[in-house]
Amino acid sequence: AGLLAASPDDLCSVAVALGELDRPDEAFVAWQRAVAAAPTRPETRDRFARWLTADERYDEAMIELQWLSKREPGNRF
Repeated sequence: AGLLAASPDDLCSVAVALGELDRPDEAFVAWQRAVAAAPTRPETRDRFARWLTADERYDEAMIELQWLSKREPGNRF
């Protein structure tokens, strides 16, 4: 229940930690929660896209990258 009330930054931290613990499925859920908690926040979507790319989840990364390119044309990632 604690994660449900967590801030987007807290959820990002949890996602990063889960990724480092080699728990990619749980990290993916935490990233999704972080994006859902702040859907218009480019920083969160950028970090999520980078994680997806590093995890070779390219189809999912494209969704985030397309969102970023529409809202942040200067983002070169």
